[in-house]
Formats: sequence, C-alpha cells, structure tokens
Amino acid sequence: MNNNQNGLLHQDIEIPEQILESMRKLIIIYLIADRDKKYNVLFEANTNDKYLEK
Repeated sequence: MNNNQNGLLHQDIEIPEQILESMRKLIIIYLIADRDKKYNVLFEANTNDKYLEK
C-alpha cells in the first residue's frame, strides 16, 4: 500500500489547533443533535456557539 501517492506524508500536514477545536465542537454538536431528534441545531461559526431550538 502506497501511503505517499499524493506526494504528501501524513506528518507533513499540520492542522492548526483552532481548526481542530472547531471540528471537535461540530462533531459534539452533531452527536447531541443526532441523539435527541427533537432539537434542531444551528451552528454559528463566527462565535463557535451552539443554539438549540425546540
């Protein structure tokens, strides 16, 4: 298996911590929404806040 097929090794790519933190928040919000179907979830990217509406 060729792990270098696109010319980049995994360790050459560094994702900024701020982006990782935003991704973690999005995943958590998605899981909460998926678990509790009675909520519609809106994600405000500017403030990284979540709003739950009934």
